[in-house]
Amino acid sequence: MSLGLKSSSGGVSLEFKNGVLWRKPSEREAPVSMSQDRVTRIWDCYVPTSNKFLGIAFLATDSQGDAIHVQIRDFDCPKFQEKLIEGSVYKIAKFQVVRPNIRYLSTTREFAILFSSITQLALIPDDPTPYPRYHFEFLDREKMAPQANSDKYLIDAIGTLMSIGPIQNVQLTKYEKIVEKRDVILKEASGDELKITVWESTFPQLNANKLLQIRPNPVLLFVGTIIKTFQGIIYLASTRLQRSISIWIFLRRKQYNNSE
Repeated sequence: MSLGLKSSSGGVSLEFKNGVLWRKPSEREAPVSMSQDRVTRIWDCYVPTSNKFLGIAFLATDSQGDAIHVQIRDFDCPKFQEKLIEGSVYKIAKFQVVRPNIRYLSTTREFAILFSSITQLALIPDDPTPYPRYHFEFLDREKMAPQANSDKYLIDAIGTLMSIGPIQNVQLTKYEKIVEKRDVILKEASGDELKITVWESTFPQLNANKLLQIRPNPVLLFVGTIIKTFQGIIYLASTRLQRSISIWIFLRRKQYNNSE
């Protein structure tokens, strides 16, 4: 994404607000004047233990097909919350480009966009066709490994549904509460199996009884998971902090043998 970012040298200035640590741009990283982007998906950010609202995040694409993560902090949300519509194209002015030191970034880019009180957002009647409607961050297992358990990036996964396990109760010692989860097994195009742990907040999207009755087995696309490991094995999980995960279902045509 061509944002006209100027590199800087010297010290790094940090800003800590509402539990989020941001790297502040130096004077030579002044707010970028203007960009034109499409909002592909948008979600709210919360603290899992208290449900405290932290702000809004969205994934934006430009006419070159590039994507970038955009963050709006809670105190700046009233200005933008009602204006943002998924799938629409906007002219965005007076925003900052930062190296975010936060979790749950929707792209693996080095930079992200940060809105502020002076950011300007205008819906434009532009043809959205040049701007990708969707963008996914599919990482292979080798690339996943270094990011496991850091919760830095939101990762997408697709595969044929193999099984959905029973609901299990899990004691979260850190939060002093019991929550429910289910494990979904997908078969990837490579033939490898991938486990995705779905926490109770995502259960409404997972109609297990219906999905398990579909033939041929449906293809599921999980959008916005985090990378975890258990006993050295990589798996994905929905996140309780950001209500960003979604599950898409693709039905496949029945394949017939030539002898039939």
